[in-house]
Amino acid sequence: MYNSQCNAYGSSIYSTRVKDNNDKYILEVPVPGFEKENINLQVKESYLIIDGKTEEHKFSRSFELGKKIDVEKINAELKNGILKVDLPKIESLTKEISIN
Repeated sequence: MYNSQCNAYGSSIYSTRVKDNNDKYILEVPVPGFEKENINLQVKESYLIIDGKTEEHKFSRSFELGKKIDVEKINAELKNGILKVDLPKIESLTKEISIN
């Protein structure tokens, strides 16, 4: 997963933490001063796009997801100025096949 674009008034002020758990990635995006009504998340092609806008501030960030994320199960939570996005990994499609 790659952070392909970061800007808040043209510069990257806050860094995003990416954690890799066994079954999912977790993004922690600092968004101080924003309410959930001011933030939009969407998946477009293979990117997660996060936009926020208030009367005083705006930002846009995009993250390349790759093919291992289950986009139907992505969820987000805003708490104490941190937007936490859970990106569940697709279960392995590997299967052992026995020969008869």
